[in-house]
Amino acid sequence: MPQRTRQAIGLLPAPLRQTALRLPDKQMAAAEELRLRVGQPLVVQLDRTDAVPEPSSLLSAQDLADTLTQAAQGSAHTAMEQTRHGFFTAEGGHRVGLAGAALVKGGEISGFRELSSLCIRVARPAPGIADSLCEGLWRYGPLPNVLILSPPGHGKTTLLREMVRRISHTRTVALADERGEVAGLVRGRPSMDVGARTDVLSGAPKAAAALCLLRAMTPQVLAMDEITDPDDVNALLTCVGCGVSLICTAHAAHFGDFASRPVNRPLLDLFERVIVINRREGVRHYAMECLSGNAERVC
Repeated sequence: MPQRTRQAIGLLPAPLRQTALRLPDKQMAAAEELRLRVGQPLVVQLDRTDAVPEPSSLLSAQDLADTLTQAAQGSAHTAMEQTRHGFFTAEGGHRVGLAGAALVKGGEISGFRELSSLCIRVARPAPGIADSLCEGLWRYGPLPNVLILSPPGHGKTTLLREMVRRISHTRTVALADERGEVAGLVRGRPSMDVGARTDVLSGAPKAAAALCLLRAMTPQVLAMDEITDPDDVNALLTCVGCGVSLICTAHAAHFGDFASRPVNRPLLDLFERVIVINRREGVRHYAMECLSGNAERVC
């Protein structure tokens, strides 16, 4: 079983850990998420299907609280109070997502009163997936502004992480890692390899993080995962205006899909290359396109 999968299973309390380990190693090697829901059995989400270990009992609210305590290495109550964004990053860079009865203050979620679901996403590096893409970028001379697109769950964050790692061999990179999924910063140290010349700001809104990194770290390249709102767009425009190259991701099936959203319109002339990730029968395919119209299949 891959070390990263075993590490994610280690976030479960002992009884649930033993349940998960009843699945064959081949299935566990393909594990992408561990899903826990009150009144349902533990589910391991694989590449193309779900698996339920047998025998497996139905989970209780206490099972989820115990899991949160184990994953947070402390108090489940404290962790729920602190996860106003609905997730936190555990040791090893694994993201733990929460759902249930929320606490709301000022119209915004401030924490959770009780849990109904947990999702542990297995953080797994993919060394080598960006090799041909980065070589294709460098063939064009100075690093262009790059946009990575795909539907959810197709590997945007994984590709972004690997591109950051590769590019940091020769350039200083600033990573605005709001959700902690790219670097998995724990006690100041990235849990995932993002390169020796990468500076990470985690836990802050992406736009605020980008502008702080621009002022404090003087990067050559800024990386941002998931452009979502006007603040992100304005921050990216500011960074480019200061001479910084961009590597960003967004949810979209293709560039036309991205361009159709009004919030993204100020960015349409900003990105010079777009990488689209498609997933067919569990296999990811990457296509890089020059936005001047010269498309190129690179892997």
